[in-house]
Amino acid sequence: MTEAFVRVVRQLPPAVATADVSIAAPPALPRSPSPSLLVRLVPLLISVGGLGVMAAALFSGSAATRSPTFLAFPMMMLVSMTATTLAGRGRRQSGGIDADRVEYLGYLDRLRRTIVETAAAQRSSLSWTHPDPDTLWTLIGGPRMWERQARDADFCVVRVGVGFQPLATRLVAPDTPPVELSDPVTATALRRFIQAHSTIEEAPIAIGLRANAAVTVDGDLGEARGVLRAIVCQLAVLHPPNQLLIVAVISERNRCHWDWLKWLPHHQHPVAADAVGSARMA
Repeated sequence: MTEAFVRVVRQLPPAVATADVSIAAPPALPRSPSPSLLVRLVPLLISVGGLGVMAAALFSGSAATRSPTFLAFPMMMLVSMTATTLAGRGRRQSGGIDADRVEYLGYLDRLRRTIVETAAAQRSSLSWTHPDPDTLWTLIGGPRMWERQARDADFCVVRVGVGFQPLATRLVAPDTPPVELSDPVTATALRRFIQAHSTIEEAPIAIGLRANAAVTVDGDLGEARGVLRAIVCQLAVLHPPNQLLIVAVISERNRCHWDWLKWLPHHQHPVAADAVGSARMA
């Protein structure tokens, strides 16, 4: 028994954010503040004072002051003071850049979670608009069958495979400081972040048939037939037969591969008939 199919209002694919995402610039290397004149002179004054005390003790004529042990203590004090000054300056510089790195890497991690959610939503939306050909049978008789009209932007747009697609929310790289002022750790993290998340993998790739006078499917014969079958099935399931017709020009030796077209309403001639009903357009 044949039943008429009544098309319902089209269901829209899941919405996906499309606003650009501007990424914050990584921190620049901290510049060491120039110490004041007094701070720079203090080590020198202490050194001069220590040398003066040593000289006074040496010229005092005491035998104890000529002992190597007596000379070793002031020298050790001077070396220790110099090392402490240099180490303190290094700790201040290292502590500042380490804190900046932790903060910026944490920022990228939080941004990564948002972008991963956007990529998942985009992949889901693309898969809704261009379903896997293996799942087309689940749409037959449902609300999505014959949903596309000639006025729709995706009319005769068909899925031909999967691959990389640009992320819906474009990642805008920041203005970075000059190389000599950039922190290599955070600058490298930013570069890798943009490279990794500017595209999504395993996303449907589609082409518009109306935008091309002809589309050639070439390559391995079995795979080419598979791609063409998938295209024909998408056209038949998603487009109504009163707005799209499927005509086949087939050689006699290949007729057996396309005999199934006779079951498609899109393959029936709108006017001509034969002994079994509407003529097939092959």
